[in-house]
Amino acid sequence: MADARTIPDPMARWTPPPDWTRARLSRDRWSARPVLGLSQTLVSGDLSRALEALAAHANSIGAWEIALEAPTAIRIGRDRLLLVSEAPGAAATGWRAEGWASSDVSDALAIFELAGDDLAELVSEATSLDLSAPGPSAAILFAGVGALLYRTRADVARLHVENAHAAYIWRWLETR
Repeated sequence: MADARTIPDPMARWTPPPDWTRARLSRDRWSARPVLGLSQTLVSGDLSRALEALAAHANSIGAWEIALEAPTAIRIGRDRLLLVSEAPGAAATGWRAEGWASSDVSDALAIFELAGDDLAELVSEATSLDLSAPGPSAAILFAGVGALLYRTRADVARLHVENAHAAYIWRWLETR
C-alpha cells in the first residue's frame, strides 16, 4: 500500500476558481466579469406552450442575437431552451401535462459577461461561430467547452457554461 504522503493531490491539477464576487478582467479593448444572481430555467418539450405559461413576453434568441429585455428565451435546440430572468423561476420543476418540463439550473450554469470594442475578435478566437450568420441555436463550443452565447447589446455578450468549466473559461480569458 502506498504511503498517503507520496500520492499527489488530484485537486492540485485543477485551476482553483476565483472569488466570483470580485473577479474582473480588463484589457485594452474588452472586459469580462461574472454575472451573479440571475434565474436560469431549462425548458424542454412544447416550447410555445411552456413560454405561454412561464414568460409570454420573453424574446427568443439564438447565437449572437441581441436579447432586447428580460426574460430571455435562449434557444438550445428545436425542443429545448434556457429561460433567463432577473426574478426567481416561477415554474416548479417537473413535467407538465401540456407537453413540457422545466428544471431550475441557476446553480448549474455560470454566466460571464464579455464586453468591449474587440468583443467580436475575442469570440472569433474562442469559437468557429460565423458571426455574420450564426444560426438559430445559441449552443456553441467556446474554447472547446459547450456554452450558450448571445448578446445583451451590440458590444456586450453573455456566455453560459457549466459551473464545472467556469474556472477553465476564466483562465482561458485571463490568458488572452
